[in-house]
Amino acid sequence: ELTDSGPPYQVKDVSKTKSYQLLLNYCFGHPESTLLLSPYGYATGLINHASNEAANVRLQWGNPKTTSHQPEWLQKNMEDLDKQNSAVLSFELVATKDINEGDEILLDYGNDWDNAWKKHTQQWNARRNNKDGDQYYLETSQSYNNNTELLRAVLHNEKSLPSHLQLMGYYIFQKTDKWKKYYRRWGDDFADLILGDSISYVCEITKFSQDPKSSEDFRYWARYPEDNETLVQVPLAAFTVTEKPHYHDEYYFRHDIRIPDDLMPDVWRNKNVQI
Repeated sequence: ELTDSGPPYQVKDVSKTKSYQLLLNYCFGHPESTLLLSPYGYATGLINHASNEAANVRLQWGNPKTTSHQPEWLQKNMEDLDKQNSAVLSFELVATKDINEGDEILLDYGNDWDNAWKKHTQQWNARRNNKDGDQYYLETSQSYNNNTELLRAVLHNEKSLPSHLQLMGYYIFQKTDKWKKYYRRWGDDFADLILGDSISYVCEITKFSQDPKSSEDFRYWARYPEDNETLVQVPLAAFTVTEKPHYHDEYYFRHDIRIPDDLMPDVWRNKNVQI
């Protein structure tokens, strides 16, 4: 029998980095700094990578007479930059060779980016060619999320997920009086609650039982390996299936464009990096 002995939740630590957004691919960074510069010019999305001599443009700091660039900010520390809400830095792309109409604009993103891309493509090709290759194309996360019976079969250990998919459970992390009633009740409002006020994490089902109030519904005990914590009496609506990292467009390659060493101010180098 399900009891209401207290809120079946733990407050999740959301301070750790879980994943990287696509925006990172368009940001400029440096291995010795935590700073990321995010450009917003239209041309940013039209520039691609080419290594060394294949590139036809290079970066330089903007001309303050023709751009919004303010050179004094290259001497500001990280705390000052963090407080600045307007654009005071600007990059220019300078052609290093003749560029004809219709030519692609190619910038060298740096050796770190190039090596990371080569590693990514090797891993991607290896995964596509594994023994589950056919299943990879036939079964996607939507195959389960759009089919309640199929998802229930996974939760009841009647069906195993293919190697490129993983089970995720919503882990509510807000803690206010308003939300406590939802924690205890896990009621009909839960479907609305999970849309904007929780985060999903990899989990595994350790136990399930039939809801005494409904012959159609079950409640689940979900363990989160990352923290070794278990949520109890969780409804089916709290679970979803997703592709594992690097198996889906959403989790494609992530890496910032590297700022060349000769352009990177020393005052921004706030990380200890072994060279």
